[in-house]
Amino acid sequence: MTDQLLTLSALLEQADLEVATYDLSRQIQRIDHADWLAFERGERAWENPVQAAATFAIVGLNKQQIENSVVWFFQLPLDERMHLNLGARDGLIDQLLSRAAANAENLQAEEASDLQAAAKDLSASIQPPVERRAKFHSMLRVDNQLASTDDYQLVKRWLDNPEDQDVDLLPLQGLADLSVRLNQPGVAQKLSANAHRLSVRHWQILAHLLENEALPAVLIKTIETQLQTELTSDRDASKTAALLQSLAGCDTNCRERNLLRSLNSAHGISGDVIGVVAGRFWNDLQHPDICRQFFSNVLLFNEGTSFIPVVRQLMTFEQLRPFIIACLNQPFEDEQLEALRVKHLGH
Repeated sequence: MTDQLLTLSALLEQADLEVATYDLSRQIQRIDHADWLAFERGERAWENPVQAAATFAIVGLNKQQIENSVVWFFQLPLDERMHLNLGARDGLIDQLLSRAAANAENLQAEEASDLQAAAKDLSASIQPPVERRAKFHSMLRVDNQLASTDDYQLVKRWLDNPEDQDVDLLPLQGLADLSVRLNQPGVAQKLSANAHRLSVRHWQILAHLLENEALPAVLIKTIETQLQTELTSDRDASKTAALLQSLAGCDTNCRERNLLRSLNSAHGISGDVIGVVAGRFWNDLQHPDICRQFFSNVLLFNEGTSFIPVVRQLMTFEQLRPFIIACLNQPFEDEQLEALRVKHLGH
């Protein structure tokens, strides 16, 4: 294998494709090209590891014939420094080369479909959840000034004439396209005005699409209003959890305000809300009041059966450990909570 083919980027560049990469580990974000090249050479740590692995998309873009672009979704192991495991990288490249071309010189002539198919069913290949995949493709189009999808045109028609369109027919890809265009004139205002028409299922989809967005103020206000209504209702917590998740990308004051409201409600003692807080708001557990109320709720939910798994999950975040330890070492005044704490911690 020649030096120029020692990276995934070089494989795609050899086929005259423009390379772009995206971090899919915790949130979807484009990676600076120089940072990616340094990571791929083993010279830079991965910023958002999950279980000592890097999850990413690497794109070979053909802007003249977009249908001939290549998109690979991979997960590769990291070493103890959170740098790329170069052996895993080289093994993946060898597999791709053996499938896509007999040798480096032939890559230039290979069809993009052959390169796309080369990654199918490899051990490093992954298939992101459908909402994340849709969001990724929407971001890719916006980042590269590509036209929006036909599905987005359906969503736009619903926003403009909601009475004449069936809200249940809104396509996922169109909603994903909407989520990356909220700062365009009038878009957030129209979504806010029609938010009451959306079902729980719509909000569960939007939660995944909005959770990492810096939402416009008008949309934050609408989501907060709906969240407050849910918290005082006798419905289950599924919509509460989705609305809360939608706010995961807002500023610290917004997150803390809505976390405390949710955790101090009956809905806060539910698997839906506990899962969203642990999975999306874990960094906010550095706030003592939020941390205390969260673990109180975990203990009260099903008598604390999920307490130890949740603690173990959150203790993988090194910056959280001192806050969790301080919180859980402090006895609860409430007798029931204290009994559950001692039962599960053993002291």
